[in-house]
Amino acid sequence: MKRQDFLDYMEEMAPASLAEGWDNVGMLVDCGAGEFHRVLIALEISESVVEEALEWGADLILTHHPVMLRPIQRLDGGNAESRCLLKMIRHGVSHFAAHTNLDCARRGTNAYLARGLGLLDAVPLEAKEGEAGMGRVGDLPLPCTARELCGRVKELLGIPAMRMAGDGERRITRLAVCSGSGADFAARAAEMGAQALLTGDLKHHAAAEAVGMGMVILDAGHFETERPIVHWLIEGLQEHFDRVQCNTAFRVSSAERPAIVIV
Repeated sequence: MKRQDFLDYMEEMAPASLAEGWDNVGMLVDCGAGEFHRVLIALEISESVVEEALEWGADLILTHHPVMLRPIQRLDGGNAESRCLLKMIRHGVSHFAAHTNLDCARRGTNAYLARGLGLLDAVPLEAKEGEAGMGRVGDLPLPCTARELCGRVKELLGIPAMRMAGDGERRITRLAVCSGSGADFAARAAEMGAQALLTGDLKHHAAAEAVGMGMVILDAGHFETERPIVHWLIEGLQEHFDRVQCNTAFRVSSAERPAIVIV
């Protein structure tokens, strides 16, 4: 897979123009390779993911979360991110990230949630370009209670438990979704007719405020609502580059684990 062909594909799938101004997307570690032969896909860079990439012989790691989202003062191995970057550069492993642009993309993280839950006539909570934008809101094909909706979400994401704020018996006919940290969209979701919002990283005050508006907030976790996108990414990449007969191997990280677990 030629480097430029990969960049062109990612730009078509998740245009950089969709990213938030504070974000850091694109080829963030460029070791100068003109071609990529093995691509490891993960939600984010971690020491276990980098080790897996080296053991497998990957020359590119594609993630949702970017490195260097905050300014780095030095690369001295003093923290995990620094150690990852040094090891990647030493071994010629490049890194590409598609973050908020992938959240907004027509086949991105929020599109996956909307499609997985069968939302009808889903539109962005915050439109950007055409059908692209942050979050999604649409009608449920089968209205249900908030508690029953939790069961559907757990089945889709393959998780054992999640958190809920609001009335579990509230009848939900219209649902908003925002992967990662999206509780700030509760008011917008309510304006667009949703009775519930599915997201992650819910904090107490945001939950109380949303419940005060009559909303139900479902917190399925930051990692858990975003991790499925790696499988959608690999499906799209494999299909596209098989079609143009590129001999490139794509693999979803098996070493990656959520930072927070239920015990």
